Amino acid sequence: GVNKSDPERRQNDLYETPPIATYILHKYGGLPENIVEPCAGRGSISVELERCGYNVKSFDLNEYPNTLCDVQTDQDVLELPYQEGYEALVTNPPYFKNLPMKIAKKGIDEYRYTALFVRLTYLEGSARKKLFEQFPPSRILFVSDRVKFKPDLVSEPIEKTDQIGGMIAYMWIIWSHDVGQSNTKIKWVSLSEEYDEWRAHYERTKK
Repeated sequence: GVNKSDPERRQNDLYETPPIATYILHKYGGLPENIVEPCAGRGSISVELERCGYNVKSFDLNEYPNTLCDVQTDQDVLELPYQEGYEALVTNPPYFKNLPMKIAKKGIDEYRYTALFVRLTYLEGSARKKLFEQFPPSRILFVSDRVKFKPDLVSEPIEKTDQIGGMIAYMWIIWSHDVGQSNTKIKWVSLSEEYDEWRAHYERTKK
């Protein structure tokens, strides 16, 4: 991670989720059909979910070049109204202003399924301890090998070396009202082991 004042920190905390990381949420996360992505950026999560067959509505506060799908801009995530007919909120949240926890609470309150792609350090902290005690996650998918966030805003990362081999450990943390919240299920997933399957899926479904 980097400090807010660090010159290496990307504008608007735009760290685009590599598609293989979204694919493992599809494979192991029990996603419903209709999904809202409220911090979509260029649409990296949304376009992979669409390839996996989901109906996705994407929003972001900012407008970016070379979007991968349709993204409605000028929409603050915390002011986004509930989207009628949609069951899930899925995103890789920005980290400033405590947004991950605020988005988690909003998703849990408004949707029956919420999934955030966050650093493992998200499990730490007294404030989040209270969140997890009140709303225990239904499932956590630990990414055993670290994702890489490709820096350019031109293309989608496809090759293995463009998606895997970063410096920070991540996980999908999931709250599902359908499953319940009495016992959190934990799974460790290796992106390297999933890559060939994802690549075959990508080649079949790319637009």
